[in-house]
Amino acid sequence: DLGFREDLEFSLRLRAYGWTIRHCPSALVLHGRPDGSRGTLHRRRTFYQTRNRWWIILKLWEARTILLTLPAQAGYELLNLGLALCRGELGQYAAAFADLLRRLPAILAGRKRFQEARRVPDRKLLGAPPLGWRPEVRALPLAKPLKRVLDAACRLWWSRIT
Repeated sequence: DLGFREDLEFSLRLRAYGWTIRHCPSALVLHGRPDGSRGTLHRRRTFYQTRNRWWIILKLWEARTILLTLPAQAGYELLNLGLALCRGELGQYAAAFADLLRRLPAILAGRKRFQEARRVPDRKLLGAPPLGWRPEVRALPLAKPLKRVLDAACRLWWSRIT
């Protein structure tokens, strides 16, 4: 139902259920998409990335993890909002939260089922890998040193809350 970041959601669910995911560098994955869908998805990227990030957090993360990461989530969201404003995508950004709110009852029902069935806690699933930044953000002046500082701060913070 996500349509974007579904691979992340799927792998987190499998790992939380206790399954092991193996890396197979020789594997080939073919994405079937209708003609022109890449353009549509690209134009709706802000909508899907924003909505689906929160969908995954609300459905899959433990309540403790959500609460302890709220300051970081708020900072990340401010950066996303600024980027959406700069790119003229404020409508997509707002629509993402409107859609998330509309779907919230179903997300919370899915959350209940998932949390009851999970076997592995967040501290063993999640971590503080380097932050993923879009290419246009990485190209900004001072992005590289800022990213190093933020990555280090995230690693330190994650080590304290887990």
